[in-house]
Amino acid sequence: MSIKDIIIQILLEKYPLSLKEISTIIRKKRKVSYQAVHKAITELKNCGITVRTEGKYRLDTDWIKSQHHFYSGAMKKYIEPKPSDDKVQSHWFTTVRSVQEFLINAYEKNLLNRIGPKRICIQVRRLFPVVALIFTHLNTKFKSFLKENEVYILCRTNTLSDRWTAKYLRSLGVNVKTGVHISHYNSAVYGDCAILWYFFHPPKVQKSLESTHAKFNQKHSLTSLKLTDHFLNKGINMYLILNRSNTLIEDLHTTTLNEFN
Repeated sequence: MSIKDIIIQILLEKYPLSLKEISTIIRKKRKVSYQAVHKAITELKNCGITVRTEGKYRLDTDWIKSQHHFYSGAMKKYIEPKPSDDKVQSHWFTTVRSVQEFLINAYEKNLLNRIGPKRICIQVRRLFPVVALIFTHLNTKFKSFLKENEVYILCRTNTLSDRWTAKYLRSLGVNVKTGVHISHYNSAVYGDCAILWYFFHPPKVQKSLESTHAKFNQKHSLTSLKLTDHFLNKGINMYLILNRSNTLIEDLHTTTLNEFN
């Protein structure tokens, strides 16, 4: 079990806890440095899994809800077995570029949308410029991608970076709303497939992203996109889950589209 998994398990049983308290509990079970615990909980916080209030940590309630939806769907799959190709699938990636290539390949082979309307509903915590870049690449590779697919995006935050990215996406024909309370973090649904993802950036990459997001300047938007393009090849750990739970898909569809009605 990783340090991150242990921290989540600890905070499931007791909260809120300070970094020192969490470290003490972990170090009673295994040999690990205080710095390693600090690094792990910082990464969990940056991913929206934990929150820090008055110096103490607890699990983010929105993240807990997203996990509930996912595992409820997974349980339903096992209780009511479907054909083998309907199982929940998980994938690990080491760069954003590899994720993009995987999704492009899945789109080309029609693996994500076997039935249903060509509508994509997305809910994200933040709209980093990398989102604009990925859609630009998709639109370049598939000339009619945004004409054939209705895309709806909800973003929880509403910073200048979020608004600029939203404006850029709208120019491509994407429907976007920022500053919206969302029921899921980093999730999307396309046809009969729900996609959930979790990033674990190295500290330097995370710090660079946070800095770019916080200091984003509209005048430097093109420069930001070039920096983002470089970011696509940086090393990360990303966990991607493909889930065909009807309950999860319907919830993502409903909560997203209701904001545009």
